[in-house]
Amino acid sequence: MKSKIALKFKSFEDAVVKTVEELPLDANLAVADFEKIQNSQISHICFNALDKFILQEKKWPQVWNLPDAKKFVDIAKAVAKGGKVADEELKDDSSMVRLFHLFSF
Repeated sequence: MKSKIALKFKSFEDAVVKTVEELPLDANLAVADFEKIQNSQISHICFNALDKFILQEKKWPQVWNLPDAKKFVDIAKAVAKGGKVADEELKDDSSMVRLFHLFSF
């Protein structure tokens, strides 16, 4: 017979703003997909920025549309600042901003 177990999770917002070092590592969740593990914070920022873009513009960003891409990157930078990302990681030539640009197209 199975018994009920109550699980409690942190809110998504709380988990997103934490760095990898601040989150506990569960050995059962260790995965060999290191590319996603490395960029998980960037992925969360990009999807949060996409949601905000859609709310603000009332449309999805157009494919290969430079004005939409610039708006998306600006929103992503604002989301990243709220997520305690260092200013040096948000410079225009940083790898994080390059990934924002790739995501936007």
